[in-house]
Amino acid sequence: MAHPALLAAGLACIAIPIVVHLLTRRRRRTVRWGAMRFLLEAYRKQKRRLQLEQLILLLLRCALVGLIGVAVAGPMRGGADAGGRARTLVIVIDDSIASGLVGPEGRSALDRSKAAAAEMINALDAARGDMAALMTLGAPSQALVLPPSSDLAGVSRAIAQIEGVQSAADWTGLCSQLDSWLSQSEVMSPEVVVFSQMLEGSAPVERAVRPLSRAVRWRLAQVSGGGLENIGITDVQPPRSLLVVSGLGPADLASPVRVRLLRSGLQLPDGEITSVGAWLDGVSAGGGLVEPRQVGRTSVTWSQGQTEAEASIAVSPSALEGLTSSGVLRVEIDRDALMDDNVARAPIELRQKLRVGLISSGRSGTGGLGQFDAADWVRLALLPGEEEAAGIDLAMVQPGSLDRSRLAGLDAAIVLRADLVGAGGWEALSRLVQEGGMVIIAPPASASSHAWIDAMIQSVGLPWTLSREAQVRDPAPALAEPGGDEATSPLRVLAGELSFLVRSVHVSRGLSIETPEQDVLLRMSTGQAFLVMARPEEARGAVALFSSAIDPSWTDLPTKPMMVPLFQELVRQGVARGVKGRSMVAGGVAPVHAPGGELLPVGEGRSVRLPEQGAPGLRRSGVWMVRDVEGVSRGLLVVNADAAGARAGARTPEQIERWLGPLSQGGLTLNAGGEQEGGGEAAERRPGIEGLAWLAFAAALLLGLCEMFFARLASHAEVGGAA
Repeated sequence: MAHPALLAAGLACIAIPIVVHLLTRRRRRTVRWGAMRFLLEAYRKQKRRLQLEQLILLLLRCALVGLIGVAVAGPMRGGADAGGRARTLVIVIDDSIASGLVGPEGRSALDRSKAAAAEMINALDAARGDMAALMTLGAPSQALVLPPSSDLAGVSRAIAQIEGVQSAADWTGLCSQLDSWLSQSEVMSPEVVVFSQMLEGSAPVERAVRPLSRAVRWRLAQVSGGGLENIGITDVQPPRSLLVVSGLGPADLASPVRVRLLRSGLQLPDGEITSVGAWLDGVSAGGGLVEPRQVGRTSVTWSQGQTEAEASIAVSPSALEGLTSSGVLRVEIDRDALMDDNVARAPIELRQKLRVGLISSGRSGTGGLGQFDAADWVRLALLPGEEEAAGIDLAMVQPGSLDRSRLAGLDAAIVLRADLVGAGGWEALSRLVQEGGMVIIAPPASASSHAWIDAMIQSVGLPWTLSREAQVRDPAPALAEPGGDEATSPLRVLAGELSFLVRSVHVSRGLSIETPEQDVLLRMSTGQAFLVMARPEEARGAVALFSSAIDPSWTDLPTKPMMVPLFQELVRQGVARGVKGRSMVAGGVAPVHAPGGELLPVGEGRSVRLPEQGAPGLRRSGVWMVRDVEGVSRGLLVVNADAAGARAGARTPEQIERWLGPLSQGGLTLNAGGEQEGGGEAAERRPGIEGLAWLAFAAALLLGLCEMFFARLASHAEVGGAA
């Protein structure tokens, strides 16, 4: 663009010929003389021709002045920028997981974006007042330099230090930070320049973006090189997150390791094979890696156009022999154009045994099934044979003497005589849940009124409402088939046979429970809750509650085949939910609570200091050991790459324009090949302006000659002397 002041002054000078023309038309005093009528007659005959000549001459002179103004303003801008208007650029570099795609030339999209952005910064002039800000797009979006700085060399150094992350693009966070700055900034016309491939993962057009509070011009310097095929791991589900090594059997490893894959890109051919392997990486108490063991391998064959697939890897018990520490299940697939989403992990805790306490009065039936109490039925369910007994230790705990010392070392507690538990006992059970233990509660069959409910609800802090009187149901309804998401249910291992098992169980008596829908694990055919489970706020463990006593007079569950797998899974999966291992997707907030502590990398990675309040957002995948402020280990944290953010399909300009149109109220410029155009801003602008200026000079010279000739012609002067 030409120098605005000189251009405005030059265009204003166009008014000079117009003013002169108007002044020459001022009326003068009329002096009549004899031959005047002959001249007036001649003037009337040539009036139209004379007016046309004057109009053409006026237009030529105005155009001449305008061209001279454009010609003078252009070189001033193109050659000496010191007098030009200062520019404020907000450089946004896409460092999300999609930017790691490597093109055929061997460079990633992030490398190309950084090179183009550095060229754009080099074209700015700090002496003129140019400033630049720098932001990254990977979640959570970061403002590396904001507000804009005139230290352009420092901005260039910051660009060079940007490294790719494994999180998705965070347009919401980017716009929020921009809006916050704009609301306090006095910069008149900032320009936001985004360097990105704008693939399906980095441009989620299905998610609307909120417009900024101020009009800002957006420019998309789209980096070339998209459209490559990519396969990533979106989810890894181990058979269990807690494995009892000494009790491993068919039930523990009945479910294989399930791996979900996502394929994206322009070319999705038929018959392509992806190899999938699983390893178990042990982690020592000091945070070091134990030699990994391969637990299985499989492959997936893709059909043409297929984008999603699931692989199953069977695990052999022999692969886990001798491992007794926390570990990480690691799954890898073949190398492709993007390596960051080719690895996914899930934390696993290995135990020699589980210690379970039965909170009951201690009477055991010795005269047949008719004399069995709830503790006897639960004992048979947890220890039905020698194989299961090898993995579980049962301890009887008297409800009247229940305190923290009695619960020390227990992984789970099953409360069968809640009516005998005092206030101190409920406080101790609540503490067990807070520390990661599992508490299972069933109403006592012998109680006529259940006054213990108030103390239980108050201690565990769950939004449950229970009736104090048991309701008799005649006829006794059967259990209904469970609904909801099987993948997250504690009973997911039983999913294949649960629908068959529940049909034989009837409930003739029970308490009425009102609870949030997501807490219900099993319902009766009448719609009433039979088994609920939830995790109290800020607790690592969980609480499960039966509406019916574990007694044949209330329900025939104790005598049905469902009794054994139900209690086995409640204990194992309940304890598993309280284990110290946590997992998350890159870009989210770390699910840890250790104020002032630290995340220490297991293997490769950087340590992360935990703030006193809140939790940090983690942008890179890896495994960390969580340590509190006193240096005590609080378990493992696994961060996986956001494979959904790595989708490699290309977006069309029309899709991008519809998506970003509402965001860019100040204008949106789309261009492909940002590596050339984005970095060569000055080269693109200055030669064009200089060429236009010299063209304006040439046109002004030609127009000047035309004006001289036409002015001479319009004067009607005769060339040559008179006789």
